[in-house]
This record gives sequence, structure tokens and C-alpha cells, in this order.
Amino acid sequence: MRFATLLAFATLLVGCAGFQPPPASDTYVAPAFSKPQRGSVIIVLPPQAQFPEFADGQDVVEEELIRLLVEAGYKVQRLVRKDFAVAWREEVLAVGGVFDAASGQRIPGRYEEALGRLARRVVDDPTNTIVLGSRLVLRPATFYGASAQWDGQTRSPRSAQFTGSPVMWSGTTKGLSLELTAVAPNGQRLFTTYGGLALPYRTDIARAEMELRSDTFAHHIEISQGTAVALRALLTGRAN
Repeated sequence: MRFATLLAFATLLVGCAGFQPPPASDTYVAPAFSKPQRGSVIIVLPPQAQFPEFADGQDVVEEELIRLLVEAGYKVQRLVRKDFAVAWREEVLAVGGVFDAASGQRIPGRYEEALGRLARRVVDDPTNTIVLGSRLVLRPATFYGASAQWDGQTRSPRSAQFTGSPVMWSGTTKGLSLELTAVAPNGQRLFTTYGGLALPYRTDIARAEMELRSDTFAHHIEISQGTAVALRALLTGRAN
């Protein structure tokens, strides 16, 4: 998978230092959803990377998801990735595919439909149980001075050269986010939320090019903070 070159050029800062990153505009929470009680069962499906470049982060994010949910008092069950892959392939085929063959884009509603079918398949006790699907996805991030902001997070871009002073940026780049979709045992979607994990590209200033970082998942605090943002609906009862 080749990505369009993502370029950002140094500019003067235009007074945005105090700007707070907004929540994702496409966050969805069902009107009837409420935070489950402590002791409820959360079935965590293995995270899926949108692109193979980010597959190394799947296990890292899964462990952080489980840790935060257990700390919040939930009973967590995980699906083995091999078993999940087989079941997921069958449910995707049953709904006619999740991605459009021509454009490569997700077909609206198909992912949620397949996830709902899978929920009905794996839940034994429908009482106080939620199935949590997760994806590592690229999302638009906007530069504000020396930082980029997206999906409730603020991060400082990295560059291949040390300039001796903060670099001020303008324009947009791509941020890596955790997308969570929760469904009830009957297949109803409960919420879809996002949390910014990391900026996976760094700038080679000398060549004016963006390159993929090799340490995207090496900073635990970034992964933990982004995962917590995506989990707000289950941790605090609020998505924003």
C-alpha cells in the first residue's frame, strides 16, 4: 500500500498554543447507551491494522485495552487471533464484503453488520456483555504551530534532523488512531469512538519528505493515553 506523500512546511506560528483538540466529529454513541456496571463482561476482539505497516502495534494496543478495562472493573474475555480470523472471514463473506472492490473504501454499515453477526456468534450469556471490535486506522491530523491535533490528542511531530529550535508547522498530516466499535449481544451498535495514538510519520527536512517511523509503538504513554481516549464511553460513561 503506497500512501500519498504527506508534506508539511515550516511556517510562522499563528497563536494557537492554547487550542484544545476537539473530539472526533464522527464519534457515535447510541442514545440508549449507558456505562455498564462493574463486573460486566467485555469480549475484546483482536485489533486489526488498516495497513500492514501498523501490524506491529496490534498486540501492543490489545494489551493496553485489556489492562485499562480490567482496572475499570470489567471482566475481560479475549478471542484468540487465529480463531477470530476464521470467524471474521466468514461473517465478512456473509454480509457481502466490507470493502468496495473498485475504490477500496469501506462500504457504509457493512463493518458494523459483520461485527454484529460475530457478536451473536461469540456471546454465550447475553446478560451484561459487550463485544468490542478495534482497528488501527489513519486519520487526518491538523497542525497548530509546533504540534498536530486529532481525535482528542496533541502530539509534536518528529523530524530526521535536529534543528535546534521548535519547528512550526501548518497544513495537515496523518495520525494513527484507535477506532473502537462496541456492539450488544443482539448485534446492535452501541458506540464508535476514536483515540489518537501516535504520529506515525516523521519529516526528513533535508529532503522535504515524510517517512514511516520505526518507533511508532515504542512510547507506552502515548499508546496508553490514546487508548484511554477511545475507551471514554466505557471508562467514564461519556464519549467526549
